[in-house]
Amino acid sequence: MVLFDLPLDVIELIKDELYRLRKKNCMEEFKNEWVDRRPHYKLVTSGRETVHVGRSFLTTDLKKVSLINIPTKYYIGGELLSTYMKYGYEPNYRDTGGGMEILGKSRKKYEKMLNFCEDCGWADYPKSRYQDWYILLNYLIKKE
Repeated sequence: MVLFDLPLDVIELIKDELYRLRKKNCMEEFKNEWVDRRPHYKLVTSGRETVHVGRSFLTTDLKKVSLINIPTKYYIGGELLSTYMKYGYEPNYRDTGGGMEILGKSRKKYEKMLNFCEDCGWADYPKSRYQDWYILLNYLIKKE
């Protein structure tokens, strides 16, 4: 049984033309819907900066959106590291980076990290009498 009595090349031409017309309409409808829902504005006014813009576009109430937290357990020299994200608002809301840091920074932990470098036999570690955590952590992460 044949669905259409048209040759395959004509069906292919119809399908291609229909795709082009529908694609143009879909993009216009999406842009209009994006302007109507204003997901960036909803994020800024709600204070839920950690929610992705696409999730705020798809939902009407951001209070019902649950945040996805994946616990990470990274240790360097026996000290727990935590991950963080930085956000900025210039010119639009976006994440500007992130990294890792040691929880509860203190002089004792800094000296413990320096001793860890010496115990491992690394002679090129940053020897500073001032607590420069950023340089020391980058060094340790690259070494391990």
